[in-house]
Amino acid sequence: MCYDKKKLFWKFVMTEMNWIAIQSRRGAKELDLILERFNRKYFAHMNQEQKKIYVAFLHEEDQSLWDWIFCHPHSAPKQYK
Repeated sequence: MCYDKKKLFWKFVMTEMNWIAIQSRRGAKELDLILERFNRKYFAHMNQEQKKIYVAFLHEEDQSLWDWIFCHPHSAPKQYK
């Protein structure tokens, strides 16, 4: 069986991008709007290190994200500032 490596690569990339888009959706509407817009506007232009940080950010609890974005931005971990 012969696989087209380029097609497999793009399938992986699109799967990863779809996962990121889905993870950008949050329970709170305000977070949902901010993260979805951020993802659409910036994710494709991020380098690998920035993408890793964004994925780690998406693994945080909604309450933490809410506090860091809306209430206490100075209290966010250094890597997210």
